[in-house]
Amino acid sequence: MPPLDEWLSLQADNVFPFHNGIPYPRRYLNVSDYLNVNVHPHVEKGAIIQGDGFLTDHGPRHISTVIRRAGDLLRHPHGSYPNLKPYEVYLLLVAAHLHDVGNIYGREGHETKLADIITHLNSLLGTDSVERRAVAKIASAHGGKRNGSKDTIDELPSIDGLLGEDVRYQALAALLRFADELSDDSHRAASTLAALGVIPRESEVYHAYAAALHTVQVRPEERVVLLRFQFLKRDATRTYGKRNENVYLLDEIYKRTLKMHFERQYCMRFTHGLVRIDAIDVRIDVYSDANSLSPCIEPIGYRLRDRGYPAITAVSIKDYCPEITTTGDSLNRSLT
Repeated sequence: MPPLDEWLSLQADNVFPFHNGIPYPRRYLNVSDYLNVNVHPHVEKGAIIQGDGFLTDHGPRHISTVIRRAGDLLRHPHGSYPNLKPYEVYLLLVAAHLHDVGNIYGREGHETKLADIITHLNSLLGTDSVERRAVAKIASAHGGKRNGSKDTIDELPSIDGLLGEDVRYQALAALLRFADELSDDSHRAASTLAALGVIPRESEVYHAYAAALHTVQVRPEERVVLLRFQFLKRDATRTYGKRNENVYLLDEIYKRTLKMHFERQYCMRFTHGLVRIDAIDVRIDVYSDANSLSPCIEPIGYRLRDRGYPAITAVSIKDYCPEITTTGDSLNRSLT
């Protein structure tokens, strides 16, 4: 089964909305080519200029990884992409290209800083403003907060009409968000710069985490994601800079994989019928030295999955369901 972007290029023009110009597969290639040359290579530079440290890779290779992870999540065990329309694939792919470009203006709130880039793309994205807004909504829901809440997907429509097509906004946003979560592997680390000791202290652990994560494998038939880490004992016993603090790599892995578990729980709420991942299987191998025959000191393994009966922390039903306008007490009083 080809990657999603190659699959899109094989689709006939007549399966998309009336394009009024360049066909959608060609339009996507034009957008992809332009961003890969003129925007993506400069995202980390923009973040540095804004004082946000030295980010892991946000260039064309990262975008390619996000797209590949989305395809891995969607891929049917028998090798097809079930129930996803070509137009939805187009929207997802363009959103994947746009989801991180706001970092050029700084890391804080980068997911909401898409407007200038979209305007800069001009006619490459077509002339339909409603379609541009749809792509921006899907892309900007991949992270950050809305009104102080990380629940950025729920405010999107579950399904809505767009240029005469039904589009599953929430599912597309959730796919992009979880695919992005799964993209932080060793290809994003500046390993040579780390070896030379020139990565700024405040950014060290982000590159160390990425360098240690050598395998991310989606197994849709098993409903599991495999994460495989490997590093040396010397890397386990030293601390790395993380903004204004010092942390151990193992603690960072625990924290990041737990975050991934929460992202899985959240995103799977919106992908019914498309994607179902029930667990994240983690193994961490620590070696005494770089000798290829040195034994693993002691592998660490764990599986992040839903366990037990869900806890209800709300004080009252009104706290848990604020949409309720009448409580039992008020109803009882009205009936007596």
